[in-house]
Amino acid sequence: MTELERVLLAKLEQIEQRHEQQTEDLRQQLQQQAHSLSALQKVCSDALRSCGKLCSDLHEEIRTLQSGVTHSNKVTSAALGSLNSSVSALNKALENLQSAQG
Repeated sequence: MTELERVLLAKLEQIEQRHEQQTEDLRQQLQQQAHSLSALQKVCSDALRSCGKLCSDLHEEIRTLQSGVTHSNKVTSAALGSLNSSVSALNKALENLQSAQG
């Protein structure tokens, strides 16, 4: 084997070793990224689940509030109707009183 062949083989071996090391480094980076991505995916899934629960709870609270407002409106309408009837009766009584005095 000539000196040139030895030098070339040594250089080739260095290149192969560097390539193997770079490949291993990349493999480790990919594993770390996959682990980070998995952790991020879990965090996002948990956050979405929490948001879904909060939205569901909020929706139920809004329904309860709407029901309360509807009930309050009915009660208020009934009270106003009763008050209107009372005012009409009072006006009629005052008119009768004025007619009787008059």
